[in-house]
Amino acid sequence: MDIRTVMCVFGVERWDQDIKFAIDFCETQGAHLTALVTCLGGVPAIATYEAISTAWLDEQRAEIERLAEAAKQVQEILEKTIGERGELEVMSFSLPVKMLQVEGFKQKVVRFTTDIPHLTNWGQPLLLGAGSILVAHTKDEFVLKKDLEQAVGLYVNLVKKLLKEE
Repeated sequence: MDIRTVMCVFGVERWDQDIKFAIDFCETQGAHLTALVTCLGGVPAIATYEAISTAWLDEQRAEIERLAEAAKQVQEILEKTIGERGELEVMSFSLPVKMLQVEGFKQKVVRFTTDIPHLTNWGQPLLLGAGSILVAHTKDEFVLKKDLEQAVGLYVNLVKKLLKEE
């Protein structure tokens, strides 16, 4: 069997031996290596920021720091290994973002990606929209008419609230 690409998913702990093995394997096979460094932080049992314990937040911050450091180290190892033989392309890298908290609006912690980490010049981020996050930006995405109608009220109330805070 001819292997052209190997995809490896690395956690933030004990990844160093795995990446060395993956690099060696790809060299012997003449294959390309795609590496993904990730961590799956636990979502708290509750869904509002006010009720989250500081201990849980400290754990999550530490996990984010480990993820950032592991991603940096993996990139350094790959750059050193590749050297002049090719190039390393980092397709995406983003850490979790805390959104603006607006009184009177429900909040929850979710494990989905967004473009917000890449839109850094727009001030404090907000993420709000009609429909379900479970189908957002998928091939099966849809928004119910009643959800769109409710979103209009949400947007109006949000603008009023934000203008009062200025």
